[in-house]
Amino acid sequence: WGLARVVREYVERGGAAYEEWSHLAMGLRYKAGAMGVPFLPTLTMLGSDLAKADALETVDCPYTGATVAAVPALHPDVALIHAHRADPYGNVQVDGYRHMDVDMALAAKRVIVSAEKIVSPEELARDPGATMLPHFAVDAVVHVPYGAYPSECYGLYEPDLDHFARYMDEVKASGANGARNYVRRVVEPYAEFSEFLDAEVGPSALRQLSGAAEELLP
Repeated sequence: WGLARVVREYVERGGAAYEEWSHLAMGLRYKAGAMGVPFLPTLTMLGSDLAKADALETVDCPYTGATVAAVPALHPDVALIHAHRADPYGNVQVDGYRHMDVDMALAAKRVIVSAEKIVSPEELARDPGATMLPHFAVDAVVHVPYGAYPSECYGLYEPDLDHFARYMDEVKASGANGARNYVRRVVEPYAEFSEFLDAEVGPSALRQLSGAAEELLP
């Protein structure tokens, strides 16, 4: 689908600021925020044009004297995390790879978790090692089955690439206005997410996406 057309449009018009960091640098920025330290030392981005564009600071290692990059901590205003299950108190479990979710949540000022299932604390306690976020790190929990749609949720459903393609057709044709048209046509008519799923996706398509996800499980 190419470059993010809407983001590019806003940046080119001066409506948004743009910074480019490597994947590792972004992960370390969240990690620093989660740890409560102002920066973390790393070798990533050193000597690159990205380091120049971001005016990346460097420090001398007090142990070896080597020059390392100092990537600054990042504290998002809000982290939105989708999980497989959570209890009513905000203890959260995610199956499969967790990416940067834990560090993003711990670095953020507010954390909202949407979950496929709301379960009892006793059910989570059967596998305590799977709990990636404790209740005191979460501000709100929302029960939203298929809440990652049209993206995927590991083991439960695959991404709906056809839906993505229809959205991108509108964006390619009209840029940010295409995204607004999509929201007005596909999102705003429905008071509940479940109504959107019933009308715009349908149970048959959801079953197909779920079946495809199950094929990837061990």
